[in-house]
Amino acid sequence: MKKKSTLLAGLSVLSLTVAVTAAAAEAPATNGVATSAYSTSSEGIEITPMKVDKVWHDTATGGATVVRTFNINPNYGHLKLFMKNYSSKPVTVNLEHINTGLQYFSRTIPAGGTLTWKNFEQGYPQGMRIGDYTLTYSGGGTNVNVEYWGKAAALRTDLP
Repeated sequence: MKKKSTLLAGLSVLSLTVAVTAAAAEAPATNGVATSAYSTSSEGIEITPMKVDKVWHDTATGGATVVRTFNINPNYGHLKLFMKNYSSKPVTVNLEHINTGLQYFSRTIPAGGTLTWKNFEQGYPQGMRIGDYTLTYSGGGTNVNVEYWGKAAALRTDLP
């Protein structure tokens, strides 16, 4: 009887080992990189993210000064902004970190012009601070009409 119990216990352990090994061999390998198929384009400008936190698109219209907000999350501190001014007059845009009051830039977009801004090309190679930001568009007494796109990513290479 003792030999039978030992034999059954040995066969059970062997069967379990074979089953675990087979299951592990069939599991697909992953490299841990998140990819996205999201793409947006406008007038020949395309933003196709690799490892990004968010992509957004909006307009700034309806007044001489228009404020829009967005947020940068931890580990996604690289930022690309693209803005198109549809106004007949220049529009000044300011980017400010709400939590600290730090102004990242103040630029004027000519009538019918565009602006592309990437943090690492404009003196902020370490990335942006986490938290809330405002984009303030000012038409200097004239109503603004701006369309803009933004993208926050983990790596500079994710922002072509």
